[in-house]
Amino acid sequence: MYKLSYKSLVLMTILIFSCSVQAKWQTFYQSPYLQINYQTLKNSGLYEVKAQITIGATVDEFYQLLTDEKLAPTWLDKVDNTKLIENINDKTFIVLTHFNGFGPVADRELLTQTTLVEKTASRLYLSIKDVNHFLPPNKGVVRVKDVDVSWQATVQQDGNLVINYYSHFDPAGDLPIWISNKYALSSLKTSLLNLKALKPVQ
Repeated sequence: MYKLSYKSLVLMTILIFSCSVQAKWQTFYQSPYLQINYQTLKNSGLYEVKAQITIGATVDEFYQLLTDEKLAPTWLDKVDNTKLIENINDKTFIVLTHFNGFGPVADRELLTQTTLVEKTASRLYLSIKDVNHFLPPNKGVVRVKDVDVSWQATVQQDGNLVINYYSHFDPAGDLPIWISNKYALSSLKTSLLNLKALKPVQ
């Protein structure tokens, strides 16, 4: 009886822990083709976010949207311009992205290294990290730090592309956490809906 009770207790503990971990993610937005979730990072209070969206595009078309600096302002929320700084090799490049400020929020910039981890006819995986040591910040803007972003896309049987996005970053400066968190969610939603409008589901 003791062994059975002990095993039951261990099993219940594992189940409770599993549920508590899963329950950390909360839903910000949900529709038939888009879901955005978030959870709070304990060390900073900032949100990490993940999203899934379905669009009508090929892997090549989606890769072009992510990497063409001229296209970025057409769908990325509040992006004024992006500039290719350096091609490290055919799978790694450094980009400077400028975001327009709003209200009391100052303009910001991201200096990031994009790495093409995988690209086939049916799958795409991009990893994006900040490389703030590469260049000093420009005057009059705040340099975002601790950037960790990934894009993964998979072609479905119906031909549509399911995209999984994950990110967390520190907007730096003196921006209150609640404003940063609110903007992180609303901006992501706007960007992904813009992306879908460029390539609507067939």
